[in-house]
Amino acid sequence: MIILIGQKLITLPTISKCSTWNILVIIYNSEKYGVKSIVFLVFLGCFATGCRSFDPNPELQDPIYKDLTTIMSDKKRIVEDRERHLELSMEEMRKARHKPAEYSEKRNTYLKAIDDLARARQEQKFFEIRAESRMIWIRKEYYKAFKAGEDYVFGGKNYEYYLQNKELQDAPRMWLRGSAAASQ
Repeated sequence: MIILIGQKLITLPTISKCSTWNILVIIYNSEKYGVKSIVFLVFLGCFATGCRSFDPNPELQDPIYKDLTTIMSDKKRIVEDRERHLELSMEEMRKARHKPAEYSEKRNTYLKAIDDLARARQEQKFFEIRAESRMIWIRKEYYKAFKAGEDYVFGGKNYEYYLQNKELQDAPRMWLRGSAAASQ
């Protein structure tokens, strides 16, 4: 923040997002205004009433959006690994083209690598779309709450439901029957 005191330009670091707060801190620290008690009372009044400013990126505070972007970056890394694996399996298949038994095995590995890459790309795209839709939804809900003068609560019940759903999706889907189930 750059301010003009007298004929000097002074650069001060921004203390918070609230411009009222920053101005009061600057006035309180300024030697030109000696009536610190009045400034302190004004400051106390402003602090008590609070300073609301609109957050242009509320999704950055949302735990679900943070988790989705983390998963999305993990999926991107997986896609890059699968692309490298596909290139390696293609090279191995080319090297083994004159050996029929080995070529068949390498070709199957190559075809499996193609399927794995396609699935990884689908998962990456799914989480990109899901994160983008979450971002849009959070911005709408935050704007509604801001217009109504309410505080928007990030997480809450939605986050609990999200965690339960995520736990169920990540759970193993193999069910044991008979004696194998009894032993565990």
